[in-house]
Amino acid sequence: MSVGSVLLCILNFNIARFLNIQIVTFFVNKSRSESTQIGQKQKFVMWVAGLRGAMAYALAINSIDDYGEPGKIMLSITLIYALITILGVGSFLNPVLNYCEVTRKEGISAEPEEIESGVEKKRCCQGFKKCVADFDQRYFSPVFTMQSSKEP
Repeated sequence: MSVGSVLLCILNFNIARFLNIQIVTFFVNKSRSESTQIGQKQKFVMWVAGLRGAMAYALAINSIDDYGEPGKIMLSITLIYALITILGVGSFLNPVLNYCEVTRKEGISAEPEEIESGVEKKRCCQGFKKCVADFDQRYFSPVFTMQSSKEP
């Protein structure tokens, strides 16, 4: 497996993802009203977000049984691409979202409402989500986000 083949595969993955998003959103937008259609900025963010899913990994694992040595290459390239998109693209996705002005709609908060009409809502896995968020805040955020310090 050469560097050229890895780069060619990454290029092909990105072209395929771009075409997939364009075609699917074209058909989805046909059934939506003008105010709820997916715009170009949202499509761009969907494309930049990348291919990180468990499905790609599962198919790559399965390709070892189906194709032998070429299957191992598919798995290696899939893992390299996943690593690049998770660590690389994931680290600058928030600035891309801000630049493209892709934000939550008004009235939708990032934090779930804990109390609605005086009755606490039951949240599935709320404690687990809090632990993961705390872990992310303590360990991942300092590593993958850089705070620029301006010194005079």
